Amino acid sequence: MVQKDDVVAVLFCDADGTAPAERGQWDDKFQSMLSGFEKEGFNRGAPMITRPKSEAWILCAMKYGYQGCDVLEERSGNDKSFNPLKKELEEHTGNYLSRDDLVARVLNLSPNMAGFSYSFGCIPDY
Repeated sequence: MVQKDDVVAVLFCDADGTAPAERGQWDDKFQSMLSGFEKEGFNRGAPMITRPKSEAWILCAMKYGYQGCDVLEERSGNDKSFNPLKKELEEHTGNYLSRDDLVARVLNLSPNMAGFSYSFGCIPDY
């Protein structure tokens, strides 16, 4: 007897908002992704949208120990803003990290991240 494997599709992107008050834009992107999965008849789609960008989630884990990370989501995603997230990550790690370096570091982090931020907490739990 052939068994059908369950599949979860994760659609990942940064919100990349430049203004901290653009939670509505994030909500619109999240809802659009959910609607797209539904329109295609795929009921196990998981929008994964960092707010404002992935550096916020990485900093939350590496520097802040998953505590008080909602403040990171309120910051600008613009790399030219005052105190940009990308620069803070570079300062925390001591240098610019390549994609491969970031992947290696992220894979060594604790997977128990649920609830550390609004945007991470919205990812469907299948």
